[in-house]
Order: sequence, then C-alpha cells, then structure tokens
Amino acid sequence: NFGHSSPSFLNDITVFSALKKKGITEEDLKEYAIAGCQEPLIKGKENGNTTSSWLNLPKVLEISLNNGYSLITGEKLGPSYKELGLKENPFTSFIETKRVFYLYLDYFIKKMVSAANKCTEALSLLPVPFASFFMGCAETGIDMRDCNSIGTKYNASGCLIHGLGTTADSLTVIKYFFDSDSKLKFSLDDLVTALKENFEGFEELRNIIQNIPKYGNNISYADEEAEELVKIVSEKINQQKNPFCKNFAADWSSPSTNLLYGYWTGATPDGRVAREDLSFGLDPSPGMATNGLLTRILSQ
Repeated sequence: NFGHSSPSFLNDITVFSALKKKGITEEDLKEYAIAGCQEPLIKGKENGNTTSSWLNLPKVLEISLNNGYSLITGEKLGPSYKELGLKENPFTSFIETKRVFYLYLDYFIKKMVSAANKCTEALSLLPVPFASFFMGCAETGIDMRDCNSIGTKYNASGCLIHGLGTTADSLTVIKYFFDSDSKLKFSLDDLVTALKENFEGFEELRNIIQNIPKYGNNISYADEEAEELVKIVSEKINQQKNPFCKNFAADWSSPSTNLLYGYWTGATPDGRVAREDLSFGLDPSPGMATNGLLTRILSQ
C-alpha cells in the first residue's frame, strides 16, 4: 500500500533455463530452492556462495568520468586515462564514453574477483562438517569449503550487481548529450562539472536531465541501454573463475546495500544527487517509471 514493496516473480521455465546455463544437470533442476533473497540453488548439492562479491556500477561510471577519482572522498581509486592508454579527454562520442566505462569496469571486476577468491580461500581454513554432512560431503569425505578438492556437487561464486537503473539512465542521458537532435546548449564537460558540484548551480541542466526518457517506461531509447548493460556485464562476470575453477554467477538482485553503495557514490548523470540511494535490483530508479505497471514490466 505504501509503494515500498519489490516482489520477485519466479517460474520454472526461466529458472530452469538459467540453471542449465550454469551447468546444472537435468535431473537436478527440479530440486532448486530459493536461497537468500531470490537466488535459485540446488538443495543439498550446491555451495552457491551467492554473496561472494559485490559490484557498484554507478561508482564505476563515476570514476570513469573523473580520471580514476572518487567524487565522494577525492581519492584516486582507479587508473588515470593516461595509465589506460587513453587521451586526456577521451569522451569524443557516446561509443567512446561507453568504451572508457567498460575499460574501468574490467579493471574493477579483476580487483573484485581477486578479493572474493582470497576470501573464499580463507574460508576453506574453517571447515563446516555439520553443514557439509547435508551437502553430499558425507559421500565424498571432503568439506564443502575445501578449495583443493570438490566436496559438494556444485560450487559457484555469486556477484551482486548494484545500480542497473541508475547506470542505464545515466548512460541514456550521456547518449542524449551526444545526440545531434537534442540541440542542447550544454556539453558533456558541463555535465561532468555539474556532477562534481552535486548539481548546485546547475538546476537548469538537472531539469533537462529529468525530462530525458528513463528505463522502466517501455521506451526503447532508454531501455536498450539497460538491456545492453545487463548483457555485457553478465557476460563479463559469468566468465570469471573462482578457486574451485567454476564460473562466477551474475546476480542482479541487490539487498539493502543499494542504500549503502548509494551513500558512497557521488552525483550521477541521471540527475541523482550524491549519497542518494541507487536503484534496486532490476527495478527502474525510484520515481522514474511513470507510465504504469504494464510498461514497467515490458521494460524489464
């Protein structure tokens, strides 16, 4: 009644398809159960480690627009454009801007996976015999956390990806800035300056941004950015390997950490000000889906 719910819709057809891509055998599909928030895992056979790693897409975009620096702390958190072999101002087109974003994303995914795998290896030093007994490890005689051998049948590592709506809308806004039909008097440099100032003194620019199409309204101009983002980021995550030599699993659900990550993320091109919440899960950004529930579902 208060508009604070975000229900999950799950069905066997889509879940089975996702599980097959993850390497689950046909005979085990019917044994899936929902763990954590909405992660489908195989009962008694899967050490899913669904929250092994976390990824903040809007923060990566922020750093990519600011030569490797954080707008919140002013710290250098990533490589500079020069260190990446880029020009001093690499944003010559929308395609080039996205290319820079994905270069930074590759950099942070590598760091994230390295940290997550070290944590998984550290956990293997603390065996869990009681839990392992119910995970098929009584038959194998190997603890479910043992990275050197396979105790339980399936051993994935999850990555919770945050800020789809925030990032997709931000990319849509940047696309609009490069669109010759938009006839804006503002440039991308103006937008980057506005982000650094948290939009203070840039009210006119922010008003323009708020009227640009957003993800969640079944408008292809915006939705195509979200679709491409999910496809590319998921592929990048799913090809990473954990200490069991199994693939990571991209997970677009975000528990309440979208609040925490939002607090440490500066202003974003979609008009969001610094430290505001990021978008939740696969949902559009708060208040951006304005054309009703059906169009929202069609977008997702």
